[in-house]
Amino acid sequence: MQNISIVGAGVGGLTTGIYLQSEGYQVTIYEKNDHPGGKMDTIQADGFKFDTGPTIVMMPDIYKKPFADTGVNYEDYFTMIRVNPFMDVWTDGEKIPLSSDLADIAKVFEAQGETEMLGFLKYLTDIYGKYINAKNNFIYQSFRGPRDFFNLKTLWHAYQLKTFSSSYAAIKKIFQVLTYSI
Repeated sequence: MQNISIVGAGVGGLTTGIYLQSEGYQVTIYEKNDHPGGKMDTIQADGFKFDTGPTIVMMPDIYKKPFADTGVNYEDYFTMIRVNPFMDVWTDGEKIPLSSDLADIAKVFEAQGETEMLGFLKYLTDIYGKYINAKNNFIYQSFRGPRDFFNLKTLWHAYQLKTFSSSYAAIKKIFQVLTYSI
C-alpha cells in the first residue's frame, strides 16, 4: 500500500483524503491546528461564538458527495443540523425570525407587501443562479494550472458571482423594508 501525506485538514485536504483512501492509499493528514476544519472554524470570545465558515456550508450535498462517491455513510462522521430560524430581520422595530423553510419564509415576505415578496423572489432567483454557477464552474472543477483559471470564460463566471460585495449590499438593493439585525 502506497503512503500519501496531505498538509491541511480543511475541507479540501479531508475530501482529498477520502477519495485517496477509497482508492487504496494509506493517507496521513497533517494539520497545524489542534482540530480539523481549516476555514470552517469558530472563534469564541467573551461568551460569544462566531462561525468563520464559508458559504459552502449552505450546500450540504457538496459535503455529502465524497462520502456517497466512496460508499461511506457521512452520518458516521458528522451530523448536519438545519438551523431554524436561520436569522432575524427587523422592520419598524419588530424582530422577525426568518425560517429555513421556503413556504414559511415566503409568508413573512408576503405579509410585508407585494414589493417585498417580489424582492424576495428576485433575491432567490439571483442567489440560486450564483449557486449553480459556483457549483458547476468552481466547486466541481479542477484547476491544475493558471490557464485553467485565468481565461475569459472562467473569469466571466467569477465576475458573475460578485464575491467582492457583501450579502447585505445585495439584499439592501432588493428589499425596501427589511434590514439585517446587528
